[in-house]
Amino acid sequence: MAGLLVAAVVAVLAGPALGADGDKAAARAHFEAATRLYDIHEYAKALEEYKEAYLAKPDPAFLFNVGQCYRKLGKLDKALDAAPAAGWTVVDMKNDWKTIFPFGSK
Repeated sequence: MAGLLVAAVVAVLAGPALGADGDKAAARAHFEAATRLYDIHEYAKALEEYKEAYLAKPDPAFLFNVGQCYRKLGKLDKALDAAPAAGWTVVDMKNDWKTIFPFGSK
């Protein structure tokens, strides 16, 4: 799972900095700490570190990780709150199935 999280944020850390180099370094440090915590299932602590990474470098890609922590903590309502800020489209598969997969419905 860590590989998925790392892939989601690689572009953030590799891209141009939004702030000073210190902000980018702080974001990287928080991200790396958060990922280590996530890997050992310390989701609440990882959540705080991912939030700090976002505050240091406000890129929506960090919000993916925030949402994953909320999901792992069983707080799906919080994860859904984070979705629009991350640019996600949230669908209800029960109600939106025919719209998403029109070719499969008859």
